[in-house]
Amino acid sequence: MLLGKYQTSGRTFHVKADDSYAYIADGYAGGFIILDISNPANPEFVSELDFNGTAKEVDVRDDHAFLIVGNMIYMIDISNPEEPELAASYDTPGYPNALVVDGNYIYVADYRSMLVLYYDPTTGVIDELTELPEQISLASNYPNPFNNSTVISYELPRAGIVTLDIYDILGRKITSLENSYKQAGQHSVLWQADGLSSGVYLYRLETESGVENNRMMLLK
Repeated sequence: MLLGKYQTSGRTFHVKADDSYAYIADGYAGGFIILDISNPANPEFVSELDFNGTAKEVDVRDDHAFLIVGNMIYMIDISNPEEPELAASYDTPGYPNALVVDGNYIYVADYRSMLVLYYDPTTGVIDELTELPEQISLASNYPNPFNNSTVISYELPRAGIVTLDIYDILGRKITSLENSYKQAGQHSVLWQADGLSSGVYLYRLETESGVENNRMMLLK
């Protein structure tokens, strides 16, 4: 039984959905369409971005959508579904037909090869995967000192469970930023220190490969 329908302007090649929205690769129209599907019986148009080419496949990770159009990979900021914005793009060497996003990596079926790309949601960059680090590395947060928010970056030599915790100067745990399985390579996370007072805070990265600690200064 047909429950609901939305007529696209092009030819719908692929769709991804969550509880609230559907994200559409609109085929020959070269469009990226967001629909409100909170009422599945009546999907409603929210917004659209137009690209030059054939939109073939889409995947979604947190606040970003990843779209194949022609030979390009586009990363689209969908944190505000009513105003999606192009965040980054990557020109593949072949002709991509499918992609899957896992962690900070984009796996692309690119005609006669499989590409592994790395993306950074904080800087809006898609790039080729560089060599993996030989050991874990916890970088200094940026900016530091910071006012309210800062980015913490780290590198993993192999995939595994990662915890990244924040402590006050007395060693009391404030929050946990990471506690999940992560792929090998580079990662970054944004910390928003809402409601906390100025002072020195510690952050601790713990993985199967080892433990790293660092400190930062919050100034308000």
